[in-house]
Amino acid sequence: MGFLFFSSREKNTYREIHQGIFLQIAGQISILIEKSRLYQQLYELNQKLLFAQHELQHQATHDTLTGIYNRGAITEHLEAQLARAKRHNQPLRVVMLDVDHFKQVNDTDGHLAGDAVLKTVAVRMKDCLREYDYIGRYGGEEFLVVLGDADYETAVKTAKRLNQAVGGKAVAFGDRQLAVTISAGVAVADNCTELDSDKIILVADRELYKAKSNGRNRIETCRI
Repeated sequence: MGFLFFSSREKNTYREIHQGIFLQIAGQISILIEKSRLYQQLYELNQKLLFAQHELQHQATHDTLTGIYNRGAITEHLEAQLARAKRHNQPLRVVMLDVDHFKQVNDTDGHLAGDAVLKTVAVRMKDCLREYDYIGRYGGEEFLVVLGDADYETAVKTAKRLNQAVGGKAVAFGDRQLAVTISAGVAVADNCTELDSDKIILVADRELYKAKSNGRNRIETCRI
């Protein structure tokens, strides 16, 4: 409920005709107010829908546990970077990483400890990457990093930095400190013309396996 007040400095100014005009004015103002309320409601509803859409998109592209890209999303980024590299005749660098002895963590300390390790590893690696690098959980304890505009030396340095960021400090879990290290395989493609994403992932995975076989907590690289 609201009030609309009309006044005049002169006495007995308003007549019956004015009353009708004032009622029309009040009616128009009431309509404007109602439209304003409806507009505000529509705006708030639209904001809620946009937020819900953003949340759904985030859930569809991000790993629930670690908060980084999931396998589908990081693979899409790899495909996009590969297409870009082909268009502009640029190199492409990919790093495949794996948490060493992760099964032992799950078997000895439990799956909650394993979850804590994965979340901490993901945060530490993401924090030492550039804005235009991409990281995703590829599966289980395996992670994939797609490096944008990185030469060979930068790719190797990045892999070493990731290794040091993870292994430089134990992961806290309850009253325990869990020592964690990672192994990495770096695939370096200087010419991407005949390359597809499966091939470069296969090479990176092969180098990762080599790093595991050669003692873990190390990095192996290969030029394609």
